[in-house]
Amino acid sequence: SLYTGAIMFQQDGDTALLFRNQNINYRLEAWGRNSLRLRATPNPRFPAQDGALLPSPVCDNPQIFLAENGENATLQHGNVKAEVNGGAVTFSD
Repeated sequence: SLYTGAIMFQQDGDTALLFRNQNINYRLEAWGRNSLRLRATPNPRFPAQDGALLPSPVCDNPQIFLAENGENATLQHGNVKAEVNGGAVTFSD
């Protein structure tokens, strides 16, 4: 994991990126084919349930990149990419 002032990035397995910003925990994860899921909670842990979503289908080899300087991270999954920089999440395809 990397810590940069207010943001700490951590890879969770092969499919998820965890980060914390302004006392909120975020989980960005591959969810099915060419899709991403972003969850947020003020709690220390995320609930084990999937909430309103169906269980996650098989993911197609997502790639997580943590910048060496600790200032940003990227999750690429198929055609979709999410970049986290300064606590802001930008999605593109």
